[in-house]
Amino acid sequence: MAVARLLRGVRDSMRTPTWQERLDECRSEAQIVEVARAYLASFEYWDIARLPDGCKPTKLTCGADVSQIAVALASYRYDERDRCAELIHRLAAFFIQAHLNLSRIVETTNDENGAAKDSA
Repeated sequence: MAVARLLRGVRDSMRTPTWQERLDECRSEAQIVEVARAYLASFEYWDIARLPDGCKPTKLTCGADVSQIAVALASYRYDERDRCAELIHRLAAFFIQAHLNLSRIVETTNDENGAAKDSA
């Protein structure tokens, strides 16, 4: 029994984290942007190229870019028969979660007026 538990722990520690887990580990805006870039890089060029113009990610330099992509993908109206529907859904789910995580980070690092908290 203890051996099975040990082996399960080793197997779990060798497992590649999911994109959701990677987002959840982020503690800064820069880390979320980095994970979002890596996520986009995991797709083939042609997958991203076939997205409708309003849904194509253009740049990722800051958290605002991540949020902008999340809003664009979430607000795009598509038909389930659309050839890009599954891809749009997958991208939207990731970027919405990234946006929510950014909001959480900003909430914990800014004061009630939106200014950065003093770390001193």
